[in-house]
Amino acid sequence: GIGAQGGDIDATVQAGKIPNKPGIGMMINSSRAILYASSGNDFAEAAKKVAITTRDALRAAASK
Repeated sequence: GIGAQGGDIDATVQAGKIPNKPGIGMMINSSRAILYASSGNDFAEAAKKVAITTRDALRAAASK
């Protein structure tokens, strides 16, 4: 997994790419980083922020 488990997003995405089939062949987990983004009243906003940041990082890695 990426996020809390510390996996390298770029390396993970590059390893999962299938030539000539962009966006196919990957399921990348980051649940712990999102689930435990905060234990306070701001949990929903913190989880959303981590999810969006992770999504953006995955998209950036996939476009390389």
